[in-house]
Amino acid sequence: MSSEEENPRSARRRAQRERARRRVLMRRRTGLALVSVAVVAVIAGLTVGKSGSGEEPAPKQPTAEEIDRVEARQNAREERGIDHVLGYSTFVQAGRGRKRQVALTFDDGPGPQTSAILRILRRTKTPATFFVVGSMIPGSEGTIRKIVRQGHVIGNHTQDHSPMGDLGVAEQITQLSEQTALMEGVGGPEQRLFRPPYRSFDGSTIEMLAERDLLMVLWSVDTGDYEGIDAGEIVKRALADVEPGSIILMHDGGGNRSESVKALPGIIKGLERRKLKPVTVPRLVLDDPPADGYPLPDGLSGASG
Repeated sequence: MSSEEENPRSARRRAQRERARRRVLMRRRTGLALVSVAVVAVIAGLTVGKSGSGEEPAPKQPTAEEIDRVEARQNAREERGIDHVLGYSTFVQAGRGRKRQVALTFDDGPGPQTSAILRILRRTKTPATFFVVGSMIPGSEGTIRKIVRQGHVIGNHTQDHSPMGDLGVAEQITQLSEQTALMEGVGGPEQRLFRPPYRSFDGSTIEMLAERDLLMVLWSVDTGDYEGIDAGEIVKRALADVEPGSIILMHDGGGNRSESVKALPGIIKGLERRKLKPVTVPRLVLDDPPADGYPLPDGLSGASG
């Protein structure tokens, strides 16, 4: 492809990324404002204590520009983390394990149980990454906004959960682009992550993702919550092999996920007991990027995911 063809494409991607980032900034503004107010209030209290005046001045409200700058710096750092990994790898299956961080991920939603999962994550202050199927977006606009508003990350999980390795190039492009168009249509964020359904992919998938600066996210811990097992077994599987850097596969859609909802508090408590901190996938690859030279697993059809 000539440079004349590449430059407009890069410019379009940059413009789309900037528009998406601005939307995310606006949605997270309220939450950041509350955090900033709390910090300012603590500082103000300490100042009053030192002065001995006994009067407590009203905390200064952070400006929209200040909030934007804080959020922009955070987003930019995580973007750089993804770009860094893409510089030497097309995928991530786990972090290197140098930090006690893990990533909780949820596939196939939004579904009927997504709101319950979000309530648990909010109550426990647990960040997560949601890989969204495009066909589930219509009618779930409010849930998408809630995912973003709570500070979670959204990734592409194809339009209708088709195994990419079984599709031709044109069909694979359609699977990715139709989901992206629906996400943009509801004001969703730009997606830098892709998870292949059934862990199914081929060389065409990898090339397509590289053209779009998308990092393929696999997993190292499979809870098997799609198998119809009970909550206790889901917790057991989630914690059996978890270690620093693990990416944990769960589901919030694609079927009845009530047992996944029941299992989630136990998983979070188990991670806490092991002193493992849940983070989003972008934060994991920023803080604990995978090792260089790790071989790409074979693309499978019919496996979990």
